[in-house]
Amino acid sequence: MTLFGWITGLESLASLRAYYIPMAPSTAVAFTVLSFAVVVYARTNGLGKVAAICAGFVGLVAVSKLLESATGHSFGIDEFFVSHPGQFGMVSKGHMAPLTALNFLLAASALFCLLHPKLRPAAGAVAASVTAISVVVLLGYLHGTPFLYGGTIIPVALSTAVAFFFLGCSLIAAAGPECWPLRSMNGPSAGSLLLRWFLPFVIAGTLLHDYLETKVLQGLQFNPALVSAIATLAFALVITAIISQLAHIVGGRIDRAEAERNAAQAATKVLNADLERRIAERTIELSTRNEEMHGLLADLTRSHEELKRAQLQLIQAEKMQSVGNLAAGIAHEVKNPLAIIEMGLGCLERQPSFDAETLQEVHREMKEAVNRANTVISGLLDYSSSKELDIRPCCMATVLEHALHLMRHEFINRKIVVIRRLAPYLPLCQVDSQKIEQVFINLFTNACHATPKGGTITVTTSLKSLSADDVHWAAGDRSGHRFRREETVAMVQVHDTGSGIGEDQLDKVFDPFFTTKPTGQGTGLGLTVSRKIVDLHGGRLELTNAPEGGAVATVLFPLR
Repeated sequence: MTLFGWITGLESLASLRAYYIPMAPSTAVAFTVLSFAVVVYARTNGLGKVAAICAGFVGLVAVSKLLESATGHSFGIDEFFVSHPGQFGMVSKGHMAPLTALNFLLAASALFCLLHPKLRPAAGAVAASVTAISVVVLLGYLHGTPFLYGGTIIPVALSTAVAFFFLGCSLIAAAGPECWPLRSMNGPSAGSLLLRWFLPFVIAGTLLHDYLETKVLQGLQFNPALVSAIATLAFALVITAIISQLAHIVGGRIDRAEAERNAAQAATKVLNADLERRIAERTIELSTRNEEMHGLLADLTRSHEELKRAQLQLIQAEKMQSVGNLAAGIAHEVKNPLAIIEMGLGCLERQPSFDAETLQEVHREMKEAVNRANTVISGLLDYSSSKELDIRPCCMATVLEHALHLMRHEFINRKIVVIRRLAPYLPLCQVDSQKIEQVFINLFTNACHATPKGGTITVTTSLKSLSADDVHWAAGDRSGHRFRREETVAMVQVHDTGSGIGEDQLDKVFDPFFTTKPTGQGTGLGLTVSRKIVDLHGGRLELTNAPEGGAVATVLFPLR
């Protein structure tokens, strides 16, 4: 409308009243461009660049007008629209006011802030400053004293101030409730509620008070004191109405909150009582269960001790079976020293007058024979002795050598060659040497029975780092869970050159009384007892078939 008025020469279209300065055409163009940019920002997506270009254009115009006002040099912006402007007092019509240029710069800056997420929080404050400047100008017009009228500085037109007021409000709305000043009035809090009620009515009441005092009452030619009193009374009535409404709203909320709090307290008491009752019932139940668990634990402990005694008896019984199997070899070992002793006694009976040197030689040979027989018998007695586990640090090579020594007669009779591949620096293992010796004798005995005459038995010791495949818990094996991945263990392997174990028998070899030997040659308890002994030491015993033939017995001992 303003542009149409300037084009047609009807300047009254650019001003709300004839005696007010009209809006400049450059101002109208800037409002049009900036309003279009705000609409584009609010209603469309993906056209942020268009809004930024519009804001940049308005900002450039505003800066140019501010430079014109500061330097007195004209850039010809207003002259482009109005070549021969008329006069309004001491200033020319059709020129943008400096304050108008400043407000346009602030409005363009607010729009730029809206377009950039990092600057968005400042958009509301900048837009509020645009509204505040327009309100100051509007108050001047309301009181009949327009700002800067009668001077040499171009004043802001009334229509311009009204347009800035609505433009500022639209920018504040575009900034949203997350930005100031709407942020302060948004939400259910008491502060926001008071601001939403007080601020509009206080502003409206103040404006109404000023209007009544300056326009209505003074126009009636009343006494000034009476005018002030009536205006104050009207303002007090407005404030009283506002406070009464707020008291009603806030008081209602407080009453509802108090009622809800009381209801919640009552419900909490009921829940607490029910919770205490349930806790008491649960405590009694847990106490009963605890007593039952103590009884079960005591029974389990007794059963465990009985089972442990039975296992030790089973181990001892199997050991006696092994002693019987070793009897032939032990008899041969004892027979040779006895023969030497018998020969020495015979020599002494036949030749009682030996010289001292000969007597000393015969005595030495008889003593060595007695010591040799005593060593063999002592080893057998130590092996067959029945006692609890005696865990000590032991050299695995020494235990193996002792077991091989007891089995040497069996190896000789079967013409079996024993190959030793013992690691020279194997760490000590925490074991009961006699119980582990029993395990090795059982393994050597089985290897002898499986190996044909002239075969070989290879005994190997080494350190092994367990892989994920090594850490398992096979059926009947209670040792897998004791080992950890990448743990280093001591490994003993006994590899024979027999025919191996049938695939259908591998899962049964550790079953009690299972044997592949002819009747009368085995109890079927050797491997069962051996695995139990290894389990008691926290180790593992496995039997597998070697790819090149024969069976391999592997024993793993923890080093921790």
